Amino acid sequence: MRILLIIPDLRGGGAERVTITLAGGLTSRGHSVSILLFYSQSDYEIPAGVAVEALTGPNRQMRFGWPDKRFLA
Repeated sequence: MRILLIIPDLRGGGAERVTITLAGGLTSRGHSVSILLFYSQSDYEIPAGVAVEALTGPNRQMRFGWPDKRFLA
């Protein structure tokens, strides 16, 4: 099964740690797991086999609001 987990970033905190633990556990059970981040920031080691993609590049921020809602790469 292919699974996508979405979270703003992986900087500290409980939700971020749970996301990493969940991704590693699902991968070890044979699932294809990807994590989608809004911001390219992480304080955690990514488990082997887990793909991580970010909507913004390092040290970049997303802009919010209309009509300026867009993703910066």
